[in-house]
Amino acid sequence: MGGLGQALQQLVQPGQLGQGQHHAVLRRRFRAPQGRAGPQQGGAQRCQGPPPRRAAGQPQAQGQQQGEQAQQPGQAGQRQQGGGLQGAQAGEAGGVVAPSLLQQAQLSSEGRGVHGEAEGSARILARVGAAYHGGVAAFPVLFMFALPRPATQQLRDALAGEPVRLVECVLGDFTSVARGKLVHADDFVGMGGCRLPSVVMGLTLTSGEPEAVFGPLLPDTYDDMQLVPDLRTLAPRPGRPSERTVICEPTGALRTAAGPVDASAWSPRAALRRVLARYAEAGLQAQVAPELEMFLLTRDAADGSLKAPAGHAAAPTRERACEVASLERLTHFEAYFDDLYAACDALGIPVNGHAHESALSQYEVNFRHGEPLAMADAVFRFKRLAREIAARHGFLCSFAPKPFLGEPGTGMHWHFSVQRRGAQWPHLFAEPDGRDSAALGHFVAGLQAEAAGAMAFFAPHDMSYVRIALSNASPSHASWGPEERSLAFRIPASGASSRRVENRLPGGDANPYLTVALTLGLGLHGLKNGLAPQAGAGDDVALPRDLPTALDALERSTVLRELLGAPLLETYVAIKRHEHAERAALADPRAAWDLTHLLELA
Repeated sequence: MGGLGQALQQLVQPGQLGQGQHHAVLRRRFRAPQGRAGPQQGGAQRCQGPPPRRAAGQPQAQGQQQGEQAQQPGQAGQRQQGGGLQGAQAGEAGGVVAPSLLQQAQLSSEGRGVHGEAEGSARILARVGAAYHGGVAAFPVLFMFALPRPATQQLRDALAGEPVRLVECVLGDFTSVARGKLVHADDFVGMGGCRLPSVVMGLTLTSGEPEAVFGPLLPDTYDDMQLVPDLRTLAPRPGRPSERTVICEPTGALRTAAGPVDASAWSPRAALRRVLARYAEAGLQAQVAPELEMFLLTRDAADGSLKAPAGHAAAPTRERACEVASLERLTHFEAYFDDLYAACDALGIPVNGHAHESALSQYEVNFRHGEPLAMADAVFRFKRLAREIAARHGFLCSFAPKPFLGEPGTGMHWHFSVQRRGAQWPHLFAEPDGRDSAALGHFVAGLQAEAAGAMAFFAPHDMSYVRIALSNASPSHASWGPEERSLAFRIPASGASSRRVENRLPGGDANPYLTVALTLGLGLHGLKNGLAPQAGAGDDVALPRDLPTALDALERSTVLRELLGAPLLETYVAIKRHEHAERAALADPRAAWDLTHLLELA
């Protein structure tokens, strides 16, 4: 193991937190106390009722902007000192990283627990201890790496100012489909968000409900879960001045075959926050910058085939063949991009440019670099905006991985840099003299070591592997090196202070939260263990060429199971196997699945 790996191992020991951050880390399996109680009934308690409705026209406010620095989980709490959960037995929990239960009681300024009541830490410990029944679970209970519910006054303050009638509570599923509901502003304050059936965490792309998910992994009774808003993401809904939108995460004990598990265990966004907590524990922080490719398309009225739209120029023409980097072609879609950029500004999405890419009617949008959670939120929101605004302009926007068999596919490339907190030379991937650091190789090696299983997330659909098989700068090996765009892990030419790793494996259909969580988590795995990258470019590290093979590799990986948690991993695998079987049963899978469902939802 290298010196950096040893240093990082020391950093993550109790009491060795960087920058005075006290992020409590629990790794536990819970056992039932004597005279065990029955399971909790489906999550957070509903408030007794909303506050009185405001008089018409009473001021309410815009929320905080999306671009703020994302708060690290557990920042407000202190490490739990000794003690434990009555009836619990400490042990390794398959890599669960979660704030302590005492810390959860302290996260809110009003001392409220995740469930919103003003309950003390002793009550939380007793409640959670009684909730788990039936001995050791098949996977660890994640109590509770959930967002703490904001205090009622925080919610009121967030909506103060201009009148707000409705709040859109948004939750991203495994495919990053936006699910949720619109609720009256007073009910949003009264409930601390809203409630939603847990079924949404186990749906396929076509909203199917796999038998392998409901019952074995998620409750087939569709227990409710609480959607807790992250008020840092509260923003005006573009074009809807009396409405706000906010990204939420689920919480609440869901009854599973293994006992109660908090709904946050299935949240891709919470999975990313867990990884970022590990970075904070190690005295590290990351910056990321995404590049997102997309197609603007229309369907032929006669045969339904895909073609380029005509655009909005004074004399619009249809693109017949790829016009790489064509500025003239961009003018045909100025109206679309003007509306898209205006909506991005309203939501605080930091886009900084776009260009025509290397396929027919394909465009790339670049984002500024930023904090990982904020940038994953930005990509999640951007994809939805791009589709909605395209529909208003009379064409489709798609992030599907391979709409045209004879054209390059759609990528979602992410640039990653890592910094040491408080260090005189903070840049982990380069030496002050400009040479690549050993840490850069360790980071890449962590990605190479688990790339086969990670491909189930980077290439999450059968169509994703068509993009790889018919390669146009779409990597098919876990290769790495400088500059070359056919490499999986590219090191762009840069100065020492901006040295970074570009992950070029994810397609446009990948989930941004899971993509960032996996890349950073596996990179940290390589750093902590001092892994060495493959000799040469790594061309001998072949990647799966189909989804079932990638899912098999994912199921075998103890590292990925530890990183994501078994509830998320097992549910994801079951959903993807169901989608694969459903698609394979069709007479024409590409027409009936890829170019129907995936084209418009990915």
